[in-house]
Amino acid sequence: MIVLKFGSSVLCNEGDLGRAIGEIDRWVRRGARVVAVVSAFKGRTDRLLEAATSLDRDDGVVHEHAVAMLVGIGEMESASMLTLALHRAGHRVSLQDAAALGLCTQGPALEAMPEAMRSERLMDAFEHAEVVVVPGFVGRDEHGRPTLLGRGGSDLTALFVAEQTGARCRLVKDVAGVFEGDPACASADAEAPRVYSTLAWRDACELGGRVIQGRAASFAMDRGVEYEVGCVGRDEATRIGRLATRTRRLCDTSPPERECVTAT
Repeated sequence: MIVLKFGSSVLCNEGDLGRAIGEIDRWVRRGARVVAVVSAFKGRTDRLLEAATSLDRDDGVVHEHAVAMLVGIGEMESASMLTLALHRAGHRVSLQDAAALGLCTQGPALEAMPEAMRSERLMDAFEHAEVVVVPGFVGRDEHGRPTLLGRGGSDLTALFVAEQTGARCRLVKDVAGVFEGDPACASADAEAPRVYSTLAWRDACELGGRVIQGRAASFAMDRGVEYEVGCVGRDEATRIGRLATRTRRLCDTSPPERECVTAT
C-alpha cells in the first residue's frame, strides 16, 4: 500500500485531475493499493479563509470550529472531484473523510495534531476499491467537531495515515525531489542546483517548511516515518528518513508537462 499526497502545486484546478489519475494509474498497475490524500485546489483555501475572516466578530473572537468546517470545504471539493474522475476512468474508488476514518485530533482547532485513526476502516474500504481518496488537512476532535492541521497540513495527513497503516508514503510535488536551491531560478549559464537523493530527518526539518510542512517534517522525525518527495510520472525521488544526507546532479529538472516551479 502506498499513500500518495497531491498538493495544490500538482492539483492547481480541476484541469489537473488527469495528471493525478495518471500517477495513481502507475501505482495501481504495479499492484499497489493507493491512498490518495489531496489538498484543496490552488488558492481555494485562501479564498475560504478570507470569507471566514469577513464574518469574524469585531472584537477578534473567532468561532474556530466554524472556520475549520468552512475552510475544509476546499479539501472535500478536490477529494470529491478526484473520486468522480477516477470512477469515470474505470477505477474502483472509495471516498473516506475524517469522520469515516475516525481521524481524531488534539490541540487548537486550527492548528491541531492527529492523534488516532480507525485504520481498520481504511482497510475495509479496500475490500471493494483499489483507490481510497482522503481529504487532507482536516480532522475531528474528541467531540466530533471539525479541526484543521495547520497550513500545508495535507502533508501531515499523509504522513499520519502512513504511520498508522505502515504504508509507503510519497509526497507528490511539482519537482523531482528536494533541491538545494530553486531549480526554476537557475540561469542558463549557471550550474543547476543539486537534488537530494537522501535526506536525514533533521536536515529535512531544517529546510524550514520550504518543501515539506514544518510540523509534518517534525512529526515524521519524532515518529520514525520514512517518506519520499517526488514528481508525477517519475520513479526517482528524495528519500527522507534514517539516512545520510546526500546530493546528486539532475540533468533535467523539469517535471513532465509542467514548467518547473518551487515546490509547495
